[in-house]
Amino acid sequence: MAAPAGFRWSFRSVAVASRNNTYFAAGHDPSTSRNVPVSFFFRWTGSWVSRPFGINATSICVVSEPELNVLMMGVDGTIIRGTVKGFSQEQVDSSDEGPQNVGDLQEIRKIGSRAYIVGMRRMAYRCDGSALWVRIDQGLRCDFNDDTDAVTIRFVSNVGDIINSLIANEICDRFNE
Repeated sequence: MAAPAGFRWSFRSVAVASRNNTYFAAGHDPSTSRNVPVSFFFRWTGSWVSRPFGINATSICVVSEPELNVLMMGVDGTIIRGTVKGFSQEQVDSSDEGPQNVGDLQEIRKIGSRAYIVGMRRMAYRCDGSALWVRIDQGLRCDFNDDTDAVTIRFVSNVGDIINSLIANEICDRFNE
């Protein structure tokens, strides 16, 4: 079934916390066409609730420990963290080596009890707590002058969450302390 002609959002990512608790990151098509970063955080808990944020979100995930956190990720490393207390904004890496200076982030995914982020130029981060992102790509990032096609780390998609988690855990474990 196609969306109605007046539907002005493109769903970019979905995360399911439970059967009746689903979250979406969506782009606002008219704003995107004007290069204005506006993404909507949609939540379904029997009825729709949405809230706009001034980011270009591409991915969303749910981390349930120690409490439910929904993490909506912008390509520049801005994270919108939704909890039962409300929303907060944090930056993955505000240094000169961060995504706002190096390249876009592509995906955020829960692996075990933590969130991991991957992106352009082989960037990779692990979340160790609220607003506590640790870079785990030492020795992996490519040079700014590297124009090869293989410069983005992506989680394997559409193969099943178990396989994705096993592969990502294996990759991430090699770079943990």
